[in-house]
Amino acid sequence: MTERSSSWERESLRISAIIPFFNEEEHARAALTKTANALTSLGTDWEIVAVDDGSLDKTYRLLRQMALTMGPRIKLARHTRNRGPGQAFATGFRLAKGDIIVTLDADLSYHPSQLALLLSKIDAFDIVLGSPFLPRAKTDNSVRPERLLMSKLATLWYSILCGKRLSCYTSFFRAYRSHVVKSLRSEFAGFESQVEILARSIKLGFTITEVPVRYHASPTHVSKFRLAPEVSHHIRLSAYILARRLNLKNY
Repeated sequence: MTERSSSWERESLRISAIIPFFNEEEHARAALTKTANALTSLGTDWEIVAVDDGSLDKTYRLLRQMALTMGPRIKLARHTRNRGPGQAFATGFRLAKGDIIVTLDADLSYHPSQLALLLSKIDAFDIVLGSPFLPRAKTDNSVRPERLLMSKLATLWYSILCGKRLSCYTSFFRAYRSHVVKSLRSEFAGFESQVEILARSIKLGFTITEVPVRYHASPTHVSKFRLAPEVSHHIRLSAYILARRLNLKNY
């Protein structure tokens, strides 16, 4: 069982928000501005760790301009090539100094105004997941059907494989207590990396809960999700979990 601080609202607490970017020039400014506004409204100290994952457009230039304008609360990291969201988050985890670490999509499909929902539960749990599949949650009709189906099937399968029933294993919208991410290593780079984090966390006995959130797909966002490669990645991850589920030392 892990130790917890008295409250996420205490004045000295620092929240780190990690946002990965890959060819997101249309969303970079809004992502930083809206996330900063949401964090400021919480009334506690914060930072944003923006990780450019090898973008080929103007994303990094825009992020650098925003970092200079917004000041030292914005940390900027850059991968020289695209390494995948899992590796982008891993870079962010290494740089983050917060007691609580939250993760978001660059296109704000989960609006940062919902961060308070995640933080409302973090005092009692190690990880809080934002799920669009819980009662009172909402997923807009703009979400691609194949992606929605993939997410639901993956969640059903991983609930069985990992021995913990959750409504969403794949969402980026999460809050972690810092000791969780500092104690985990990651071997998967793609979207499946979010499942890997939960599989390792369950194996290590970290406590996890979910809160209902709204998912809204941006009409200008070009999804990086590709069905065939993602199926292949999840098959590989499933084999990895099955091979190691009885061997904590190597997991």
